[in-house]
Amino acid sequence: MDRSNDVYQKVTNRIIAELENGHVPWVRPWRDGEPPFPVNALSGRAYHGINVPLLWNSADSCSFASDRWLTFNQIGALGGKVSKGEKSSLAVLYLPRSVEETDADGNPLRDENGEPRMRHFGLIREFRLFNLSQCEGLPSSLYEPFIRPEQPSEAADAIVLSSGVTLRHRRQSHAYYKPAADVVMMPLPQQFESSEAYYATLLHELTHATGHASRLNRPGIADSACGKENYAAEELLAEMGAAFLCARTGIQGKLQHASYIDYWLDLLRQDKRAVIRASGMARNACEWLLNAAQPRCQLSA
Repeated sequence: MDRSNDVYQKVTNRIIAELENGHVPWVRPWRDGEPPFPVNALSGRAYHGINVPLLWNSADSCSFASDRWLTFNQIGALGGKVSKGEKSSLAVLYLPRSVEETDADGNPLRDENGEPRMRHFGLIREFRLFNLSQCEGLPSSLYEPFIRPEQPSEAADAIVLSSGVTLRHRRQSHAYYKPAADVVMMPLPQQFESSEAYYATLLHELTHATGHASRLNRPGIADSACGKENYAAEELLAEMGAAFLCARTGIQGKLQHASYIDYWLDLLRQDKRAVIRASGMARNACEWLLNAAQPRCQLSA
């Protein structure tokens, strides 16, 4: 197979290279006045899933001052141009597809209600983007600073209070989620080096908790007994989910990635779809928590 056109492999190789260099690409590089997630500068719509770490990483590695992006055609339509010598950044378009399932003879299969059984899957396609920092002659309105509606701790507290997860504190050395009891166990807040570190850890555990049967019903929730590969995948999506939530709330806390990098590298080397799958589940977890918190604050997914 020609892997040069394999988008799954291209994305995975990019993430592996960053992890091998000790850099975790789904941690947001902090820039004042920029939106929490990479956005299309024309439509204002945020990019999601694997595009978040891809574009964060591109902006960080190239020292771009902006988290706003445009396609080549959009730049031209706005009367601008790409600065000489600038190169585009990789992004991915996910195209959901469904087909009816059939038996060996081609006859349609039915579910218990007599409806056609459907198989759902997705196709991904590569497309390219340019950062506003790479462009000239664009309208000044595209560069207006982003202002957060709430203080970071207030936004994080709203997520915690709306999650429905029981939160308990005691003096201990680590945090964890207990799926059977649907409880997050945390060290005392004063044991953390900062409130940001406390919230970053708590948001990681809340991401695990979205997998509970009463929420997203995700298998293999933070349980080392479910196998090394499944455990690594669950920790990968929890870490991405925490990073997305930290970006949304403005929390600049440290995440827990250091001890998991070797696990993630093993997982990604074995399964080229793992990081894209994890980023999609992290997005779902993040959106579930943000949607639950909306009545309490101005957060949106």
